[in-house]
Amino acid sequence: MPAVRLPKRERRRDPRFALTGSVRLVVRQPLLTVEGTLTDVSAGGLRCAFEAAGAPPEGQTVEVDVTIRETGGGRPPTIHLRGQGAVVRRTTDGASATEVAVHLTGPLGFRDYFSQVRVF
Repeated sequence: MPAVRLPKRERRRDPRFALTGSVRLVVRQPLLTVEGTLTDVSAGGLRCAFEAAGAPPEGQTVEVDVTIRETGGGRPPTIHLRGQGAVVRRTTDGASATEVAVHLTGPLGFRDYFSQVRVF
């Protein structure tokens, strides 16, 4: 009787999308801010890469600031998003880089830079 191979089941609920951009994670207690490169995003989280020493540990609650840059022709649009989440995975690639997976506790919202601008 021939063996039947079933396709490997994807364990993620939402598809991931590779995007070009930057990420800033902010930990409030103790105060820590790290900036890195966005790897990909999904509806429930994101992955990003940092310099080896600075990424927050697993289980840490973070504020997330994401800046997405489109790589298409002409003048690319830039989108700024903000949200909150928790670090669910942290893997170190030797001494050079650390990859962090963040589970978002809610949707990312647009950052409003104009709320901090004062008009005289």
